[in-house]
Amino acid sequence: MDKVIKKLRYHYYGSIVVLSILFILVVTKQINLWANEAIGVIAERYAIGLTLIAIPVALKMFADMIKKESADKSQERAIKVYTKAYLIRQTIINVMAIANMLMYAMSHNMNFLWLTVVLFVVFIFCKPSYVELESLTKSKDNIEEEEDNE
Repeated sequence: MDKVIKKLRYHYYGSIVVLSILFILVVTKQINLWANEAIGVIAERYAIGLTLIAIPVALKMFADMIKKESADKSQERAIKVYTKAYLIRQTIINVMAIANMLMYAMSHNMNFLWLTVVLFVVFIFCKPSYVELESLTKSKDNIEEEEDNE
């Protein structure tokens, strides 16, 4: 279990570092992608809407996948489900952050910059947790023993 959390934390911090470097390069205009045409208002609205939909979908999907995993499953299965759910959530957020950074690099529209900042805030809620994983891997007997001890 420690190895899984350690691996997921490397993934978490690695994503933040890579996206932060990309963000700094885009903001300082070291990466400057000029589109042949300005990004249209319709494309901008779709990008903003997709980002605002992707954030709660990623968070809710993670919660639903974890909730479906009941406590009477094996520890290996719970770890596998947690890892899969975490990586899906992280991938959705990473893709949306990269897409918004690229859209900002092409258009220099501040909406994309602020959406990227919002996605960085979402990362705060996505740190892998021992507590979450332990709650999934507890057996019914352990839960009953803890309730008896209280």
